[in-house]
Amino acid sequence: MSTKRISSLYNQQKKATDLSVHKGGVSKKENLSTERADDAKNDAKLLEERDLTLKKFDLATKYGPCIGMTRLERWERASELGLSPPKDVRNILEELISNSDKGHDELSENHCLWKDRI
Repeated sequence: MSTKRISSLYNQQKKATDLSVHKGGVSKKENLSTERADDAKNDAKLLEERDLTLKKFDLATKYGPCIGMTRLERWERASELGLSPPKDVRNILEELISNSDKGHDELSENHCLWKDRI
């Protein structure tokens, strides 16, 4: 008789859980890490494309000399002279300026590729 009392006090089986509620943490963490890795790759690719666009603008002689002025000043001068500088360069430069207003130190990228080299 005493064994029935003890077994009723201490259940030997786990309570059933609803499997649809349990989502498992491993796959969720893997998804977050792959999303972050993908975001980092996309950011790196965008930065690389932006830098390449700005370098092409610096190396294009048809927009005039770039020594002694910022890229934005050069773009505006080329536009005033009717040289049709690329609009995406202006968009990139405006984005850099707005980011520098928010505390990011990217305004140095507004300078020509040749600044402090010649």
